[in-house]
Amino acid sequence: MPKLTVEGFPAVDVEHGKRLVLAIEEDAHVDILHAC
Repeated sequence: MPKLTVEGFPAVDVEHGKRLVLAIEEDAHVDILHAC
């Protein structure tokens, strides 16, 4: 299972194939403040 590391936050395991934006926001609980 891939591991996501965000500076200043604990590393989390993410399901294979999950989009990076969703993994950052949903699994790591980091608001990336992106605008589409």
